[in-house]
Amino acid sequence: MRQRDLMARFRKRIRGTLMAVAALAAATVAPTGSLTAGPQLEIVNPTMNFGRVTQNKIITTDFWIKSTGDEPLKITVLWAGCGCAEIPLPDSTVMPGDSMQMRVRFATGRYQGVVHKRPTVRTNASLEVIKLSILAEVLVEADEGWPVVLRPDVLDVSQFGEKTRRMGKFHVENRSDEDLRVVVVDSALKSFDVKIPDEVKAGETIEGRIRVDGEMLEQDFEESVTLRIEGAEPYYYTLPVVRRYRSLDRAGQ
Repeated sequence: MRQRDLMARFRKRIRGTLMAVAALAAATVAPTGSLTAGPQLEIVNPTMNFGRVTQNKIITTDFWIKSTGDEPLKITVLWAGCGCAEIPLPDSTVMPGDSMQMRVRFATGRYQGVVHKRPTVRTNASLEVIKLSILAEVLVEADEGWPVVLRPDVLDVSQFGEKTRRMGKFHVENRSDEDLRVVVVDSALKSFDVKIPDEVKAGETIEGRIRVDGEMLEQDFEESVTLRIEGAEPYYYTLPVVRRYRSLDRAGQ
């Protein structure tokens, strides 16, 4: 009962935070339908909820900045919000009609409980500061999760040697008494594909698979995939995915 009470308190805090974030996003980041005079921007989906993830992990998501004006959009300020997050930019200018990816790397470190970070963007479109939102519920152990538990809490698909390793498996254990729907979110532009059944029955466990993309077989990466677990209410869980590539030739260098 203590664990369920704790999870209930966390869920209440997350719902309250999400409602506040949604209201702020609606007020500060309004979509733009067509090109307008001067530099203008639209940030698509300015909030990311990673949900449950364990400590000392690297997780990632992508925000997109779209240039909706008729002049180049220039990013003048980009602040990750804390030392636990990084946002490397490929460029600071977005031409009219184009979009630019902003990949956020968030380190859960020794956080515990609900974490809310606000990366900040300022452009030449206005003096207004645009704040993105990153939400997570950091667990000390994966077993603290409810209604499901992800195992392992980080999926390592590293390759050491000449034999190609492309696949990795993970499991979703349903600890509740209701059937739950499983939806993969935030899977675009990842270094891998995700396959998992779309339902996990009450008290059962399902298996998911990660398949590394061909062009990433000889690359290192630290990314993640987020799952939305749908029952009486939605829950989010994020699985970090790590690859280290060391062939025999590379290891000898």
